Amino acid sequence: MAIVAGLSLALTNVLVKLLFDRGFSGRQVLAHRFYGTIILLLGLVDYSSIVPEISQHWFAIAAVGVSTMIVPLLLIQQGIRYVEPFTVNMVLSTAPIITFLFQYFDSRIVPSSHTFLGNILITAVAVSNIYLQYRRSA
Repeated sequence: MAIVAGLSLALTNVLVKLLFDRGFSGRQVLAHRFYGTIILLLGLVDYSSIVPEISQHWFAIAAVGVSTMIVPLLLIQQGIRYVEPFTVNMVLSTAPIITFLFQYFDSRIVPSSHTFLGNILITAVAVSNIYLQYRRSA
């Protein structure tokens, strides 16, 4: 799943850059970005429990959505507008490493060797991509 997520993130960044190059604004890109995700999640949702959950916790859901999805995506999209998708991917590829390091500040979480190996793999792929891009441009 991590590989699929990484590839999906890379593809998303490239496609967002193409949309910006064709004159789309950040709002337009954000408005049309998640159709596939929404359709997939509508197929997976438990309709018997979703309405009571939303009605009881609407403010928390909205706060989490704005702070963890909308604001970061707007910032990422602005970054994509001004730099190459490759650079954005490199910056975003540090997220798993940062997340792993944050585990050491929470005594309830025990860092996993599998997570560590996954981070090493992601970093190795990212560094090899930098090397290959540098080699091609030289």
